[in-house]
Amino acid sequence: YLEIGCLFGFSMVNATRSKTPGKFVGIDLFESTGKITMNDYTSDVVDRDLSLAKTTKLVKQCNIHNHDISFIQGNSQWSSVQRKILSIAPTGFDMVFIDGDHSFEGTYGDFSLYGPSLRPGGYMLFDDQDYPEIARVIVKIKNEHSKHYEWVPWEGYAPKFRGFFKKC
Repeated sequence: YLEIGCLFGFSMVNATRSKTPGKFVGIDLFESTGKITMNDYTSDVVDRDLSLAKTTKLVKQCNIHNHDISFIQGNSQWSSVQRKILSIAPTGFDMVFIDGDHSFEGTYGDFSLYGPSLRPGGYMLFDDQDYPEIARVIVKIKNEHSKHYEWVPWEGYAPKFRGFFKKC
């Protein structure tokens, strides 16, 4: 499981509730988060004293199945971060959850960088699908990558999550 954008740790906590053994990897800027294109998390970081250490502690406390969890501090677009991720899970991922930079460029960039690491039959999820920029990314993948990614609609679940992709 790869999660891009795990500042608060809540999605990682939910993912690790799975009984299926595996490696869980989270990427975030953590303390240096600040403004990321669409969202400014500076007040969250400062007011809630968010940090890599705090997120790690929360996830560790909630890791009821004792999964192998790694957090990487940095930008998902940096080649050094991508190398670290691929060294942790050289055979790829069964699920990629993209919830980082909410710009079109950042979100599509994450898809482009980490889509090849998704195993066939794996799932690629995008949070905040009600954001226009993320909706544009989903349309682009549907239009240009339909041979490799099947859109699975999940209508009625929530406006922020209308469906996901399954890698063919």
